[in-house]
Amino acid sequence: ELRDEGLFSELGVTNFDLRSVKRMVDAGAPIRTNQVQLSALDRRPIQSGQASYCAEQGIKLISFGTVGAGILSDKYLNRGRPSGGEVDSS
Repeated sequence: ELRDEGLFSELGVTNFDLRSVKRMVDAGAPIRTNQVQLSALDRRPIQSGQASYCAEQGIKLISFGTVGAGILSDKYLNRGRPSGGEVDSS
């Protein structure tokens, strides 16, 4: 309805898993991007087949959390393992 009224032409979604993306695409939703958590520590979008499916559908993946809440950055070099309170995953 909103699309027919010209209020939007394409969608960007966040944190949709493969099943949800497929359901939306099958329903005709014009999804163009999906923002997902992706890093060397969290490869779910690749392991689940979501990255391949999205590529086939022309949906771009936008990653966040690429440095694994700082664990993959130099923030913790020469330090012990961070405690739960030190890791900011937002």
